[in-house]
Amino acid sequence: MMIALICEARIADPYPIALLRQGDIYLLESKNELKKLTDLGDVMDICWLDKETICFSREFQTDLTAQKHWRGFQTISDLFTIKRDGGSLTQFTANHFARGPSPSPMDGRALFWRDNRSLHTKCEIWESIHPVRRDRPLGIRGTSPDSSPDKKWTAASLGQSSVAGVGLFRFPTNDSYKKLRGQYRRPRFSPDSRLLAYINEESGSAEIWGFDIPDGEPRRLLGTGEKIARIVDFGWTEDGSGYILLLEDESGLTDAYYWEIQQKSLHKLTETGNITQATSWH
Repeated sequence: MMIALICEARIADPYPIALLRQGDIYLLESKNELKKLTDLGDVMDICWLDKETICFSREFQTDLTAQKHWRGFQTISDLFTIKRDGGSLTQFTANHFARGPSPSPMDGRALFWRDNRSLHTKCEIWESIHPVRRDRPLGIRGTSPDSSPDKKWTAASLGQSSVAGVGLFRFPTNDSYKKLRGQYRRPRFSPDSRLLAYINEESGSAEIWGFDIPDGEPRRLLGTGEKIARIVDFGWTEDGSGYILLLEDESGLTDAYYWEIQQKSLHKLTETGNITQATSWH
């Protein structure tokens, strides 16, 4: 059970942490150092592509439908990258419907999901092949993809318009090894590739559950405490020492936290109340 006490003791180093706040990317490099990396206002999802590069999706309104018949292209989204020390943006895909990036098992590539019902692509998992050139579908229906660091597995949330479960697949195919049906979402591999964790909402209060790959039994890893209303999102730290959590408090404010597994202690990392994603590289 997650304790309600927010500890101030010295903790393992979970930094740097990329944050999404009000449509822009911030970098938390230490407890007191928050740096704004973008000034865009339209960023939707973020991940670390490698230790130096943050990959993210942006959403645009276009005038394509006014120029000619481009049904389904009123709004498009693509992937971009930015270095952790800032600088210019680089367009990473020209897919037009790319969402929710995560690192691919193949270096320099990204997994993402796309959803354009006008073109009959409903929540499909894709992999970027060459930046701004071409991509390939993995043949998996779902969202929020993730890949194991040992390059053997991919995972995805199975729901399209609702939470429906998580799936484990053999990379680089759509060979389904295991599907867990229920109020489960946001699967994330541990840095040592031994555990697949996910958010379980079956109890009515979001908890982190997981199972040992490939055939372990699901078990609860972390629940909520009396001052934490909901686990919104989570990811692993690079060394596997804990989770970077996005938590909503009893006032509806969302901030980034670090849960240290061995010490069973919770550390608040931000005080803005409006963080929408928080992630560290692993």
